[in-house]
Amino acid sequence: RPGEVVERDWLSATCMAVRRDTFLRLGGWDEGYFVYNEDMAFGRKLREAGLRQVLRGDLQVRHLGGGSGAGSTYMSRLRGAAMASYLQRHHNAAAAALMRVLLATGYLLRAGQRALRRRWRPAGDFVAYVRGLLFGRGDLA
Repeated sequence: RPGEVVERDWLSATCMAVRRDTFLRLGGWDEGYFVYNEDMAFGRKLREAGLRQVLRGDLQVRHLGGGSGAGSTYMSRLRGAAMASYLQRHHNAAAAALMRVLLATGYLLRAGQRALRRRWRPAGDFVAYVRGLLFGRGDLA
């Protein structure tokens, strides 16, 4: 809400301000991610360093963009693959597998709901996310 300041575990880096020395000291963005989840990984670094992140509702930035790079289905697959990579890096194998299955189930339910409404493009994006989450890679190779 406008004017509200809320602490969060991680924030989307669509518009982020961080002190340069802090960013560099913590190693910046994790270059192991091509796109997506680098902000989650950075949020984890901040928490582990004893720092906090706040969402400033008193600062408003209008977002005029519409996405990152390639078509939405391709980017959805990359987003799913990046999440799988994040989970594998930061959780034991059993926990990461469980989280991937739960996320996949939720996204497949969303895809089914969109398909029932004949909203094919969002349904396809959700299926692509699941493909990335379960089978894909998070890079351009």
